Amino acid sequence: MTPYFDPLLAKVIGTGATREQAIGRTLVGVKAFDIQGVATNRELLQNVLGSEPFIAGRLHTGLLDELR
Repeated sequence: MTPYFDPLLAKVIGTGATREQAIGRTLVGVKAFDIQGVATNRELLQNVLGSEPFIAGRLHTGLLDELR
């Protein structure tokens, strides 16, 4: 892979009967994802999916800054 790769290496979509189930399944999938050799935002995705505001659906434009 060259240093000019597309940062969208994969799209992760979680489904479930409820929002909570979909979030839980997606979090499991993101934690199991193993990408080596390039930097990823996997840790940030885990932080977002596991955060109380995201789980409760209280999203806002400053959420990422709060979770970093």
